[in-house]
Amino acid sequence: MKNLTIQQIVEELDIKPKKPLMISSDITRLWAEYRKAFKTFDPQRLIESLEERVTKEGTLLLPTYSWDFCHGEGFHYEHTIPRTGGLGRIALKMKGFQRTSHPIYSFAVWGKDAEKLCAMTNQSSFGIDSPFHYMNTNAVDHLMIDLPFTKGYTFVHYIEELVGVPYRYQKNFTDQYVNKSGEKTIRTYSMYVRDLDMDLFYTDAIEMLLKDLVRQRNIYYGVEFKIINYADSFPIIQNDIVKNKSRRIATYKGQELDGENRR
Repeated sequence: MKNLTIQQIVEELDIKPKKPLMISSDITRLWAEYRKAFKTFDPQRLIESLEERVTKEGTLLLPTYSWDFCHGEGFHYEHTIPRTGGLGRIALKMKGFQRTSHPIYSFAVWGKDAEKLCAMTNQSSFGIDSPFHYMNTNAVDHLMIDLPFTKGYTFVHYIEELVGVPYRYQKNFTDQYVNKSGEKTIRTYSMYVRDLDMDLFYTDAIEMLLKDLVRQRNIYYGVEFKIINYADSFPIIQNDIVKNKSRRIATYKGQELDGENRR
């Protein structure tokens, strides 16, 4: 198989023009393997190729999550470093990208709905007024690069909060917040956090749960690129939470097995 450029890879992906697309990634292996073929790797070119595919009529979202606000380090629109991979950090430096406002679960956004997403003032990380709800109600596609669902599918927590689960609870965090204009305020935001007494562990079972919903799964340079739709996955995950005690998502204390739902 001949070596494909980043642009050629993106052209082969089933990305819908004029539609919103979420990208989560670990580009470490892609970077290393791609350089063996082409000597250099430009992650900004990857983002630009995705922009070209969705067009300005579409929208790109990349996670720029940071938990500094939860640890008493506040949030600064310009300076708080994303802890969710290099693509988000690079996107924030690119022309046309903005950062959404939540200090814990923010996104770098570009395109048609960027202003709408940045105007959201959700206090809760995963609430029905958050970008995660937008992903569900707008049937957003999710491109995952070299990530399993256990690490890259934060959307699960939105459904957990919406439904209500015994192993998480809403917790408030208050600290200094510096907005895009540099204005400093003290603000309170919440996150649907793990209950540490519940011994929660997210398992690989979610890979099988969502396997048949993956619309495309391609391998380039030994790295998996897969696409799934949030709206398609919502009822599957919700059903497991409500009717199967999240057994195909996670394990937790008190998740007793009964004959009817035993896997």
